[in-house]
Amino acid sequence: MKAKSKDDRARPLLTSLKKTLALLDAIERRRFGFILILSAGVACLEALGVAAVMPFLAVLTNPDAINEYTLLSELHHFLGGRESNEFLLILGLALFVVIGFTNVLTAWNQWLIQHFTWRQNHKISARLLANYLFQPWEFVLRRNTSGLGSNVLAEVQLFVLQYLISGLQLFAQGISTIGIVLLLLAVDPVLAVIVSLIIGGTYVGIFLSVRRKQTQLGASRKEKNEERFKITAEAFGGLKQIKVRGQENEFLTRFREASQVYSTSQATSAVISVFPRYFLEVLAFGAVLLILAWETLLGDVGASETLPLLGLYAFAGFRLLPKMQALFYATSSIQFTSAILNSLYSDLVGNPVETFEALAVSPMQRGFELEELTFVYNEAPRPALDMVNIQIPYRGMVGLVGPTGSGKTTAMDVLLGLLKPKSGVLKVDGMILGKEQLGEWRRQCGYVPQSIFLADDTIAANVAFGVSHHEIDYDAVNKALKIANLDEFIENLPDGAETIVGERGARLSGGQQQRIGIARALYFDPEVLFFDEATSALDNATERAIMDALENLAGTKTIVMIAHRLTTVKNCDRIYLMENGKVIAQGTWDDLEKDSEVFGNLLAKNREEEK
Repeated sequence: MKAKSKDDRARPLLTSLKKTLALLDAIERRRFGFILILSAGVACLEALGVAAVMPFLAVLTNPDAINEYTLLSELHHFLGGRESNEFLLILGLALFVVIGFTNVLTAWNQWLIQHFTWRQNHKISARLLANYLFQPWEFVLRRNTSGLGSNVLAEVQLFVLQYLISGLQLFAQGISTIGIVLLLLAVDPVLAVIVSLIIGGTYVGIFLSVRRKQTQLGASRKEKNEERFKITAEAFGGLKQIKVRGQENEFLTRFREASQVYSTSQATSAVISVFPRYFLEVLAFGAVLLILAWETLLGDVGASETLPLLGLYAFAGFRLLPKMQALFYATSSIQFTSAILNSLYSDLVGNPVETFEALAVSPMQRGFELEELTFVYNEAPRPALDMVNIQIPYRGMVGLVGPTGSGKTTAMDVLLGLLKPKSGVLKVDGMILGKEQLGEWRRQCGYVPQSIFLADDTIAANVAFGVSHHEIDYDAVNKALKIANLDEFIENLPDGAETIVGERGARLSGGQQQRIGIARALYFDPEVLFFDEATSALDNATERAIMDALENLAGTKTIVMIAHRLTTVKNCDRIYLMENGKVIAQGTWDDLEKDSEVFGNLLAKNREEEK
């Protein structure tokens, strides 16, 4: 875990505010400021409403108070010196209007807070998803996608509910509390200080005693929530294998352990946030007794003089106790969810997506290549690619082969422009591709991975993956399905290409899923096709049909393929043999079979596996 900076330790509230504002755009920051100003105005009105109680009660218990208090005397004179009963009625109506108007503004303020914060749930989660989607491929390789999904779908919502709303409530209720306390100080400073120290000091003491615990609970909750998402994704993603091996209980045990800690953390935090209320209610009653004792026993005054002050404190307490509890709950919630703020800030602000003006890449005419290219994964002990040179001729067919871990997939990822090399370059028609051209270059490429992701949608929608239903080009879909040797299968389905494939293609065989993946790569009619062991899941007959179709594309498309089954690349114009991140041999099938001992060993191993 990264250590806190000196500034973070010295000014945690200011640092948290800066991080929170950094998650908002300029318009939302202005709205945030308006809500804070409105909250301050409402707080002042609430203090005014509390202050208006005392003169009303003073006149109610002693009509002569009109002449005893300068403000009441001037107001009475301004209203034409009305009878005391009429004046009392006017004071009561004024008090009613002030309190009613204050409550209306408070309700509006709460409405604004709720709409503002839930708008942030939408905006921050959308920004976070965009940030993840546009990050370099290396970022995705370093992170667990279940954790990223948890951040977008769960952590942002909790941040809004328990951090952002709590922060606004903390400000609003804090200003109001300060206003009421200042009023009480103006009326009776000594008594106000005693009562404030008893009630406020109790809350502060409780908060200081549980602050660290809340932070620990919040960090534990976040960690276990990500673990719950990860276990669930793994369980449903590998459900068939789990059922075959009878591993349901193992996954269930792992989930229960994480869920238990997560739920316990949530429950403990909730209890900590609300339990002071019950203790403070007893203290509040004790404060009323203290006021009575202070005024009657120590102050030697009668009930008529005590009632206005007692009424003021009673009404102030009626307003203050919920606010004090809200303040404690907000502060506790902020402490509990501080780990989320740090995580969102790190991902959105600490890992910004690099923006630049995309440049076009002319259609390829001669070929593309890796030149003296070296690539190292983060914290890896040795390069994944070490001074690699690979040339892909225009509309040629090239194979990459080698033992597991030789660097084949990494080389393909660099050829696709997904990974940034440590040194060396990717060239197209002799032109070095910079970051500005990589997006356009990838649009000229089609990619078929070893494992195909299929959405729970129609076959046509899966072929045109990412395209809105009403924009699907069915001619392109049918053409791609035919090349992928799926046309006869589709014709025999009642709904044809509109057949639903099920979640992750559950209603299709492995070979059919793979061929839909190949059709998907062909849908946009790319100039270059990349196959990363794309036929390894197919039986020999189906693979032969696919290879016949791909060979029919020879001369019309540039094809790069990684193959575990070496016969797949037998007809390639050039084959690169890789080992330990280096190209150790290249040539045709016949050249490598004759001259390379490593290739001969791989071929013998393949033949043994196929027996």
